[in-house]
Amino acid sequence: MAHKLEINCRYEGVFVRREEFRLIVSVTNIGDKTFSGGKFTSIRLFFSHLYDCYPKVPNLPDIPSLEPMSSFTSIPFLFNPYNEGLATLIIRVEANDGQPVELYVHGQEKKIPGDWLGPVYVSNRENMHIISLLEEVLRLLKGTEEKRRKPRKPK
Repeated sequence: MAHKLEINCRYEGVFVRREEFRLIVSVTNIGDKTFSGGKFTSIRLFFSHLYDCYPKVPNLPDIPSLEPMSSFTSIPFLFNPYNEGLATLIIRVEANDGQPVELYVHGQEKKIPGDWLGPVYVSNRENMHIISLLEEVLRLLKGTEEKRRKPRKPK
């Protein structure tokens, strides 16, 4: 019988090329039996436009034994994406007892076929700066528009 684990990912930082962000993974045993413990066998970013070219996280921690509905939160994993564009966060887990592991996305009841997958879009700092400038222009334009709408007081 397969172990059922729910994966929840939390990010600290922004997804910008060549800038570090942190990934914190929580694993919850949503099955009706004790999870024997296991390990992350792979956590990586896969850039779809760069076939088989991705940074892998070294020194992955073990996952302790988990009673039903109990959780484990990992230490932060550091990523420093070397490229930009659409990427997929891939997480692979194995159980110590050799039983198969079914992975689920946090808050959803649908089982994920195979590895846990999560889409990530990595931008570059220049695009982030352009977006910031455009937001400032929009704010200024809205302020100008509001001034035009205010009725003038008669003299």
